Amino acid sequence: MISEHMRQPRRPTGIPSHIKILATLHFYATGSYQLSAGQGYHFAISQSSMSRCINEVTNIVNQYLLHEWIVFPATENERNNFKREFYENFHFPRCLGAIDCTHVAIIAPPENYPALPYYCRKGFYSINCQIIVSSNLKILGLNARFPGSTHDSAIWQASNIKTTLQNLYLRGDDSLLIGDSGYPLQPFLITPFENPEENSPESRYNYHFIRARNVIERLNGVLKSRFRCLLKHRVLNYRPTVAGKIIYSCGVLHNIAQHYNDNLRENEIIEEDEEDDFNEIVMRDGNWHRRGEEVRNQIVQRFFT
Repeated sequence: MISEHMRQPRRPTGIPSHIKILATLHFYATGSYQLSAGQGYHFAISQSSMSRCINEVTNIVNQYLLHEWIVFPATENERNNFKREFYENFHFPRCLGAIDCTHVAIIAPPENYPALPYYCRKGFYSINCQIIVSSNLKILGLNARFPGSTHDSAIWQASNIKTTLQNLYLRGDDSLLIGDSGYPLQPFLITPFENPEENSPESRYNYHFIRARNVIERLNGVLKSRFRCLLKHRVLNYRPTVAGKIIYSCGVLHNIAQHYNDNLRENEIIEEDEEDDFNEIVMRDGNWHRRGEEVRNQIVQRFFT
């Protein structure tokens, strides 16, 4: 005889995969606390289950999609395409993309982390994220491994992309990035002139440089508006390694959205105040700095005289 409880249809105990994905996307997009995110939109997910969903989906994105969707151009043809697009959009030559860092707020790291390095000069705990972006807002490089107190130029000096561009330069490739004065001048990363004379070739260079570099400011606004968990006032409630994975996941999803032309409207973009690091010491190498001056002067003479 079949017992009464066996006649009843069994209630599924696992959360369906599509619900896990939607709940995690909702958290990325809103930055809400896990409990409110899990109970919103009829998800009816507890805080602990919501936490597991976020961790599971985030790990999958990092493991299977990160290296497919955030890729620095590896071939000459790819680099030429990015440089051509940048010149067509901003009339700035030889440029693959713009580079800058942005702070993503996190809670104070736990006891097993040295908390002080994560306390940034802006007055909160953060990860200082290095981003390289193309002229069409595609993220070409994302580094979310450094504490908030790390200077932008120090992150660059430890970057694999810096090593890649340096090796390309030594082989005769003229590809470069543009960065603000918080970065060292190098032949593969050029910066603006300081206080050029009005109407001089250097001032014309600076004018086009600033217009071109603005793409990274726009990217920061779009990325943090699309994924509001990255906004300063939301604060990622995770230890640094997990927060870094969430940042990478948001970068991947941003590139997927850009690929399918899922663009934000202008009134949806939030601009956070991003103070520059110009008052801090910039790490320079004399030999690379001289070569950087030569490259920058060549660009001025050829395109802006």
